Amino acid sequence: MKDSEFHRLDAAAESHVGYPAAFHILYMMMKFASTAGIDEFLQCVEADVHSEQFSEVELPVVVDLDRLGSFLINTPSGIETAVLNLLAALPANQLLIRVFDPEKAGESANFLYGLGEAQEKVIGQSVRTSPRQLDELLQETEEHITFVTQRYLQGEHSSLTDYNNAAGEVAEPYRIIILYDFPAGFSRAGHHDVDQLDRLGRIIQNGPRTGVFTILVSNEMENPGPEPEGADDGTRALLRVTSSVPHLHAGDWLTENCRNKLESAGGGVRLPHTIPAPPVNGLAGTVSEGIIRWIYTPAAPPSDAVARELLDAVKRGISNAEDVVVTPARVFELAAQQERETATTNRTAYLARTPGLDRPETWWQGNSTDDVTAHFGRIGARQTADLMINSETHNYGALIGGRPGSGKSVLIHAVIMSLGVTYSPAELELYLVDFKEGVEFKQYADLGMPQARLVAIEAERDFGLSILVRAQLEYQRRSKLFKGVTGPKGEQPAKISDYRKLTGHALPRYVVIIDEFQQLFTSDDKIAQQAAEVLEDLLRKGRAFGVHIVLASQSLAGMAALGKHVIGLMPVRIALQSNESDSRLILGDDNADAQTLSRAGEGIINCRSGQRDANRRFQAALWSAEARGEILKQLAKRAEHDGFTDNTAVFDGHSDAEVGGLSRATLGQPDTDPKRLDLPLGQPLILDAEPYRAQFKRTAGSNLLIVDEHGAGTLGVLLASLTLRGVPVDLIDYETDHDDWSPVVEDLEYVPGVTVERRRGMRALLEEVAKTVDTRHATDSMREPTRVLVIAGMARARDFDPNSYDDDDPGKILARILTDGPEVGVHVIIWFDNPGGIRKRLGSNHIDECGLRVIGPMGRDDSTQLIDNSDAATLKSGQVIVADVDRSTSVKVRRFGAPPTGWIAGLRHE
Repeated sequence: MKDSEFHRLDAAAESHVGYPAAFHILYMMMKFASTAGIDEFLQCVEADVHSEQFSEVELPVVVDLDRLGSFLINTPSGIETAVLNLLAALPANQLLIRVFDPEKAGESANFLYGLGEAQEKVIGQSVRTSPRQLDELLQETEEHITFVTQRYLQGEHSSLTDYNNAAGEVAEPYRIIILYDFPAGFSRAGHHDVDQLDRLGRIIQNGPRTGVFTILVSNEMENPGPEPEGADDGTRALLRVTSSVPHLHAGDWLTENCRNKLESAGGGVRLPHTIPAPPVNGLAGTVSEGIIRWIYTPAAPPSDAVARELLDAVKRGISNAEDVVVTPARVFELAAQQERETATTNRTAYLARTPGLDRPETWWQGNSTDDVTAHFGRIGARQTADLMINSETHNYGALIGGRPGSGKSVLIHAVIMSLGVTYSPAELELYLVDFKEGVEFKQYADLGMPQARLVAIEAERDFGLSILVRAQLEYQRRSKLFKGVTGPKGEQPAKISDYRKLTGHALPRYVVIIDEFQQLFTSDDKIAQQAAEVLEDLLRKGRAFGVHIVLASQSLAGMAALGKHVIGLMPVRIALQSNESDSRLILGDDNADAQTLSRAGEGIINCRSGQRDANRRFQAALWSAEARGEILKQLAKRAEHDGFTDNTAVFDGHSDAEVGGLSRATLGQPDTDPKRLDLPLGQPLILDAEPYRAQFKRTAGSNLLIVDEHGAGTLGVLLASLTLRGVPVDLIDYETDHDDWSPVVEDLEYVPGVTVERRRGMRALLEEVAKTVDTRHATDSMREPTRVLVIAGMARARDFDPNSYDDDDPGKILARILTDGPEVGVHVIIWFDNPGGIRKRLGSNHIDECGLRVIGPMGRDDSTQLIDNSDAATLKSGQVIVADVDRSTSVKVRRFGAPPTGWIAGLRHE
């Protein structure tokens, strides 16, 4: 075929929009020719018989593959044009080609190798070449045919083309199986493999209806004839396969079977059975049907230039193709339609419960007595993908998994937003925890999602454990609540639905959603072990009381601390794109189907603990950030109008802890025991916890070194606590231009018991404090009131030189206070804003006397020098480590944020 003809046919194919009824693939030439050695007869109306030789006639033919189904061809190049044109004609990512090439190790498919990065999306990871890979290909194909038949066609659609026209954005790709050098590979022990050939026969028979077409490429196979006498089982199996498909042999006559396939009713190719003959004696005539024969001549492959052009077009199409987008509005429309159909089937009144996203008045109509249901995606042409959570056997918790880029976050957002518009805060409480370094849940915190009682971003393992413990305490509280209820017949509620029906109280479902939950189990330590125990307890007992867990992860591998039996307690499994091993971990040991998923947001939901026959494939709805934001703003207004005033608690693992929540009672009352001084140094990485405190004892080394660029908050809270306790404070301030520190100093200058000096008054103040220390030792006054010396901005204290030999150097005076002060109740707090200045201002003897240290983010070497490990190098921006170097202990906490102007003064007047 000439390139011009090629383009003309290609343009015709591309003119189809969507999925035409005729699914076209094969371009070929049909040639009419005389039978060799036989004259053609012209039969005239006068019954005269004349001999006449006719010229050959060629016809280009476009074959409907939906009707042809599968075929055998003896020229490998004859399918190149067909496959390339079909790739160009169909929408991007809607044709998958699987190739078995046992003789040439994949070389036969080299016409597809120019697809570059798009190649894997078309032909998979590789061309199959080995017997094992052939077995896998046959098995995968049979399972896919079964899946499409049972899940998509369901007796409702006549073919995949019919289904795709109804499915729209979730159309299922077509598949072409190309088997080169057939029947190579279909043998065992030197004989044709009956089992494999029978499987291939089933694929050929059942595949076309499900969009699976098989092309057998073979130089060996002739047009099928009668079964030879004495044929073995393998030969008979091979004949069954070859006789079931049309044969297209270049240069050979079309068999009657092949012609019948081409001429199948409803749009098939019409090859003339008779043609007009030249007039004889003025009378018209025809060539009889018995004389006309047609020869198959494959269309020539496109030129290299045209092939490159086609491949480039395919690559552009795949590259530019947007991800499959299912809109939330469409999902809710389908859900409402299912409601109506169910009511009709059950002959009950239709009560609309599915909200309309564009109609806020329909929101919050859901009732969580029996369950909460999130419509998060689309299944097939008419169904929704739903996550139902209740107290029954198969739906009380869910496990979600998918590799990076698979659309896991898209899915979680779809679940959360669906719940948000369906259930009011009286029906549902959400606890959203995200371990990974991202901002997936931040929008729910910023806009205050009414149902979200807690949103945690970049949570730490300690915090995640505290969330599970809190859920455990909640179900235990509810258990006691249930025991206090008795029904009219003396019965007690066994589950939340019973309790609500007996009492009429709207006890909400309590749902914890943890993303990247595997972080809890990255180390086999006490946190992981306790988390595993609490999680198992929640899954076994919490569901009855309406406490539910949804866990999500990129991978379940490497969690030794979490027993496999705990994962087995999760009845609902949702898997997005995953490798084989992760698919088996998420769905079940015998369920690797997630490895077959091909696009972002496509997944499998299984509500039978991973049983493979319960897999249902879906496409998650895409809630854009903008769409979420608009809905969340309206939800906030609705909550305010309806009187739901509880604010969303926010934990941001990389932000400072707000000091606004610290009260006078929390920070401390005046001390009655002068030997005991507990000071808050940070906020624990757990929920609802009191500040983490360090104890200043009257023992050597009980001084504090703070090394943190943002230590103004830590030091400000310390000073506030000291002043509230009535502890005298002597402050030497070198940090005069620090924006966060200045408000603290301004407050302190008006607080009784606080002395503030700058550089000029430094020496006199040091000498006065040193004299106090000396006096107390001289008089053995060990129970005198506590006194604290604070040096802020020590890196700028040029008066201190650790290398000085001058006995009057301020560093020498400071050393006496650090060494002798703690035993008589005089402690020192020193703040450096960076580790680089420490050695310039303090000698090793000074540092050693600071047994307590608060260390912010810094390099590994600096961290090791200060606390004997590199943990400070892994701190997030809002975190510090509190270390007791004498006891070799350390704990990670959230740093206190900088106090605002007037905060200390305000605390004193509470």
